Amino acid sequence: NILDQIARASSFDSMAPSMVQQIDEALHPTFVEVLRHTPGEQSFAQVATTLPASVALPSSLTAIGVLSALRKPLALSLGDTAWVRHQLPIEERALLLGRGIELLVPVFPENGGEQPIALVVLGPRRSEEPYNNDDLDFLTTMAQGLGILIGRSSIDTRGMAECGRCGRCFDGGAELCTVDGSPLTRVHGSRLLNGRYRLERRLGRG
Repeated sequence: NILDQIARASSFDSMAPSMVQQIDEALHPTFVEVLRHTPGEQSFAQVATTLPASVALPSSLTAIGVLSALRKPLALSLGDTAWVRHQLPIEERALLLGRGIELLVPVFPENGGEQPIALVVLGPRRSEEPYNNDDLDFLTTMAQGLGILIGRSSIDTRGMAECGRCGRCFDGGAELCTVDGSPLTRVHGSRLLNGRYRLERRLGRG
């Protein structure tokens, strides 16, 4: 259950590889990756992928503006949005097709937002069949989950949560332990020490 996984996840970065794996197993694309945009940066950078290596996508792409307007998955070759490909600048069309991108799924913050904050990017299905409505609904649910996680990680970067059973530490927005499912307790203080070290588990109390 995706919602259960989201509730247990400690962060966007920790959940993205699992979502990539689930999409790969369910839809069998030639590749799937999750890219995230950091405010102030000029591109969407790879967080998780089935590819050996990944190249960032510029955030200035016309396709990103189209996603902001459509607010739904954008198919570039097949489906009811394939017409968009012919409206893109030639160099942008060459970039997307050269990378084998068939589907762009926007991830928006939970509270809305005008621009995507992340992308789920897929190649064509290995069966060469188009993505159907059930596939797009599945991907939209995944994208909504990622949006929730990004929002959670930005709610409170100062606090943290702790599992009373196993002692593992999580970011402040997490609610359930990913190991045993126990409810977490909010703890004062930061999980990040000296801007470098992250607390992973409490070994004892002094």
